[in-house]
Amino acid sequence: MPTKIRAQANQSPEGGVAIFIFNQERKGDVLFGAKPIIFGKEAVKVGDKIPHAAHLANDEAQGLFDDLWSAGFRPAQADDTTSPEVLRAKDDHIADLRELLHKCLPSRQNN
Repeated sequence: MPTKIRAQANQSPEGGVAIFIFNQERKGDVLFGAKPIIFGKEAVKVGDKIPHAAHLANDEAQGLFDDLWSAGFRPAQADDTTSPEVLRAKDDHIADLRELLHKCLPSRQNN
């Protein structure tokens, strides 16, 4: 069974985000944290495979994403709420809601 890893992200006082990686299997009250990443001096040619620094299972990656979200980070592409397609979809939705309201609510008579 693979080791359960936890990657946690917090706002850094220096700006940006601090990422902590640790093994969730404790020994008493001791956690085993990852050491800081140190870039090696071995050059890798463009096109060669570079080994990854860490591997997270899907649920572990989701936890990291949730922490980043809590720290205020958002996907760069996700804030496309003003595209013509999105605005058209919103307009269509509002029109549908108006139609439903007119059908469901009794018409108002002039008093």
